Amino acid sequence: MDPSPYELNVPLGVDSGEAPARSLDLGLYHDNSNVSVTDGRLTLDVSGLTGVADIIWPANCTPEGTVAVCTVDGEIPVTNVDAVHLGIRAAAGALKGAQGTVSYTATATTPSGTMKSPQGFSTTVTLASGPDLALNDPGKAEGVQPGANLPRPVSVTNEGNETAHGYTVNLTRP
Repeated sequence: MDPSPYELNVPLGVDSGEAPARSLDLGLYHDNSNVSVTDGRLTLDVSGLTGVADIIWPANCTPEGTVAVCTVDGEIPVTNVDAVHLGIRAAAGALKGAQGTVSYTATATTPSGTMKSPQGFSTTVTLASGPDLALNDPGKAEGVQPGANLPRPVSVTNEGNETAHGYTVNLTRP
């Protein structure tokens, strides 16, 4: 299991409106390429977010109260794969600086039985306010020859709940 982000900032809504959601992407993998691992399950406990944030459950999760089991079909890869994309948004009436925790564990099936994550993991969610500038991901470029001209569109968006003033973007070559 991937120990995912330890912290996630989630913005408050603008002028008491609905807050935008942030994605908490939880990964799943194993480290033995000689073993087939299937039927991954992530068990998430969001009780620590009560009053702080609301959850938008993805289709591969079955919530029951504040706990959900999320399934990952097929073979679990040796390299990390984002298995669960949990949506999190600030709860109505929650205040800046409020914090809560999402806890999770993993299990999967191997030819010799059930494999469990060696420990539980958690992500602390903090409600924040302010601009949140994000640079788009232009994607991976493959097969580019040295000296070739490769146009890459770049955009900056403000995903926060307040206006950003006077930002500068500097691009450098490696």
